[in-house]
Amino acid sequence: MKGLNFKGGIMMINARARLSAAFLLTTVLSIPVAAGEPRTVTGSLHEFLSAIDYGAKQDNRWIEPDTATQQLFRYVFFTFLSQEYHLANDAAASIGYEVIRFEDSDSIPPGIHYVLKEKATIN
Repeated sequence: MKGLNFKGGIMMINARARLSAAFLLTTVLSIPVAAGEPRTVTGSLHEFLSAIDYGAKQDNRWIEPDTATQQLFRYVFFTFLSQEYHLANDAAASIGYEVIRFEDSDSIPPGIHYVLKEKATIN
């Protein structure tokens, strides 16, 4: 598909292409916001992605989602890839994820990417 680029398990889709988004499933500390339109973050996308603690395979913390949660993920992915970011953000909020509109200041002209990420929980 034109405009898609896979790097290290992260699906990147340039905003200037017809299908614009960056896809990332990860855990990042975030400020809670109401669902709806994705919040906007501006900065270096490279630094943002490099600062993420992806954990180690040995952490063994992953738990397979139940069937209902998997269905919600499918809906989130479908709306995300359909560029319906507000719908994806609404659905993602119900399973502990959020969509961010990321304005990459390192790109010329500045690139706009969308990131789907897990909201961190503070224990």
